[in-house]
Parts: sequence; C-alpha cells; structure tokens
Amino acid sequence: MMDDDLYRTLFSPAVFGSEAVYTPSGGAPETIRGLFKRIYHEDLGVGNYTDTFKGRWLDLAAAKEKESIVIDGTQYYIHGPAQHDVRQRTTMLVLTEG
Repeated sequence: MMDDDLYRTLFSPAVFGSEAVYTPSGGAPETIRGLFKRIYHEDLGVGNYTDTFKGRWLDLAAAKEKESIVIDGTQYYIHGPAQHDVRQRTTMLVLTEG
C-alpha cells in the first residue's frame, strides 16, 4: 500500500504527475494530482487511443460517469464507472475528450 508521501512524490507534476481540475456533479471544481496516460492500441489494423487518469482514492472516490476533468487545458469526461484499487488506494478513470 502506498502512503501519502509517496503519492505526493509520484503524482507531482515535477516527477510523473499532472494537475487536473475535477468537477463532481453538483460540486465545486477542485485541483487534484494524478497520472495521466494516453495509451495507443490497435485492433484489426485500426489504431485508437485511450486516455486514463489515476489519482488518490480520497480525491476520486465519488467520481461518476460524465463528470468533467480538465488536464493540461483539455476538457475530458469520465467514460464508464470509476475503477477503484482498494489495495493501492487509487482510482482510475477512463476519459473521453470533450
């Protein structure tokens, strides 16, 4: 299990992380940190990208489909249910650029 000091280090924009502005439904925007990835995959000769954001469970525990998150000035929406990793205390979101 990762502790808060390790999260602060890994999710720091100076190391591997990105800052994001997450807006929960009916709530105020909040700045959080996490790992943004754009993953390329190919199926039957057709290439595509999947965007993901992994953050602390405490920051994203209530994240829901279609909520907004802005990363590096680009607005994304959560696509599908949040994926919680209880052991690592993280939440991964699959995103759609919007």
